[in-house]
Amino acid sequence: GEVSARGIPVLFLTARTEVADRVTGYSLGADDYITKPIEPVEFRARVEARLRKRQQTTEVFARDGLNFNLSQQTVTLD
Repeated sequence: GEVSARGIPVLFLTARTEVADRVTGYSLGADDYITKPIEPVEFRARVEARLRKRQQTTEVFARDGLNFNLSQQTVTLD
């Protein structure tokens, strides 16, 4: 089945640098495609930027009768 992160950032960290690989990564749902080598300080900055964007998105979603609240880290049953 299809996997959906529903607002959770998906980052690819890979040694694959070809354009086709990056396009495939984005088509699979990547929010960012990071190629190695990367400086740790840049990697941290990119992760923090994605997390800031996540905080601006909806933090609550439902699936199969379960309600997920990411900011409160709770799951409830309908």
